[in-house]
Parts: sequence; C-alpha cells; structure tokens
Amino acid sequence: MYTIQNLRAFVAVCQCGSVTGAADLIRRTQPQVSRLVSELEADLGFSLFVREGRRLTPTPRSVRFFEDARRTLTAFDDIGRVAKELRSERHAPIRVLAPPHAAHSVIPATIAKLRQQHPDLRVQLEILSRNSIGAWSAYGPFDIGIAALPFDLPWIRKEPLARTKMVALVPRKHPLADARRITAEDTEKYPFVALHQSTPTRKKMDEAFKRARIKPDIVCETQTVLSAYQMVAHGIGITAVDPLLMMAASVMDVKTIEWEIPIYLEYCLFRPISKSTSEMGEKFATALHRLVAEIEKSSRFFIKATGRA
Repeated sequence: MYTIQNLRAFVAVCQCGSVTGAADLIRRTQPQVSRLVSELEADLGFSLFVREGRRLTPTPRSVRFFEDARRTLTAFDDIGRVAKELRSERHAPIRVLAPPHAAHSVIPATIAKLRQQHPDLRVQLEILSRNSIGAWSAYGPFDIGIAALPFDLPWIRKEPLARTKMVALVPRKHPLADARRITAEDTEKYPFVALHQSTPTRKKMDEAFKRARIKPDIVCETQTVLSAYQMVAHGIGITAVDPLLMMAASVMDVKTIEWEIPIYLEYCLFRPISKSTSEMGEKFATALHRLVAEIEKSSRFFIKATGRA
C-alpha cells in the first residue's frame, strides 16, 4: 500500500514538472523520487506519467488524482500543527466548508460577530464548489459546512439553516428600478444574466422559466453569484438572486425587487458524523443560526425561520 512519502513525491513531480525539481523540493535523491512514484503507480494500478526520455507528462488520470493527493497531504501536514496547538492549550481553528456565495456573505458576518465575544477565535475557511464540498467532506478535515439542498451524504449529519424565495436584482438606473414587482414578462423583455447551466440554482430557474412559458434573453452565464452581481451593477442585464446572500452585494449599485417567478432555495448546516463538534464549533453554529434569524426578520423573502434561536 502506498504511503504519504509516495504521495508527496507524486505531488512534487506534478508541481515542479520534473524529477530533478521534485527531488530538491522534498529533499530526496532523484532515484528515490522515481522509485516512490513507480511504487505509487504499481499500487494504484495505472500510469501517472508518460515518460519520454527525462520528460514526464501527466496522464489524464494523474491530473484527476493530483487534487485529491494534494488535499490528503494538506490534511496530514495539518495534524502536527493541531497537536502543537493543543499542547500549548490554544484553540484549534474551526474548519469551515462553504460555497463561494456563502463565503462572501454570511460566513464573514458570522466570524465578525463571534470574534466580538471570543477574540481568540480562529477559522480556516475552505471555499469550494458544490461537488468539491461533497468530495472534501468524505475525507478532508472539517468541523462545519454549508450547502444548498438537496445534499445527502452518508458521512454527514445536517440541520436546516434557511429557506428563501429568489428576488430580482436590477441596476439602480434600470427602467425596472422603480417597479414594485418584476413579472415574467419583464424577465423575458430585458437582457438576463444567469448562473451556469451546471449549477443546481440554474436548473431550478430553467424549470421555472419553462412553467412560466418564457425564454429570457440570457446574454451572459457565470459560475458564481458574485460575478452575476457585478454584471448587473455594470448594467449588463438583470438577474435573480437569493436574499440570504444579498449582503455580499451591499456595496454595488443595484436594487432588489420582488420577483413574480417563484423559486425557493434551502440551505443546511452539516457536520461530520464521525466526530463531535468542538465547543467553539458549536458557538460558531449558534452564531450562524442567529445571524440567519436576524436576516429573516428583516426580509419578507424568507419563507420561515429555521434552525436554532
């Protein structure tokens, strides 16, 4: 079975592009690096590199394996740091997994509020796509995560966090800026900025468009909510967003308006089922629930308050 040393040699070769560079990086001889990589290939049952003289070209499988190997090494190297902190009786950081939109909205606000009461709080935030969150939670170190439902994995336990109704976002100088409600007809009439088709929110949106029998003029697609905010602020078009995340767009020249098309989003807070949450982790979860409750009270676009008081 391969070891951490095998993974470290493989990752070093990928990062440096050569056995020579990898040997210098991990302080091994070139023959040792070559042997460690060959052992890893034998254990995995497939080639990681195409060898052409001294040149090593990663195979497609190698490219896919690299990210997981790198994260495994990061988690392994983190153990020493955590042990050192525990020996010195310092609080280990709370490891939080979050998608980009949450990492730019509710997470910073939660950290700020909690640090007012606990100045020694430290957080390690991993900003990941939905698919990456699922993969990381299977083997990577984390204490708390946020995800959009459905999010069903056997190695996590989850609790409801929020349920919202999407709203329309328009530039402040847009013809619809003074409207009380954006209709389906309005949505079809003006240029529209949409999330990428691979995202769960976009799939819900396409289903809603189909039910409303409209075909919006989608002039731009983007992977992230913040990118969509920026495009609206620059007058490229209108979009639909989650009110829970609007604090991330508070500095932009945009305006939120009720949207006639009903699209509901739900979020959960999840933890690893294999371990209990630390005391500080519980305080973080409580602070996050309280923040969401505050936002719910100030917004009519929340369907109901969820989670803990």
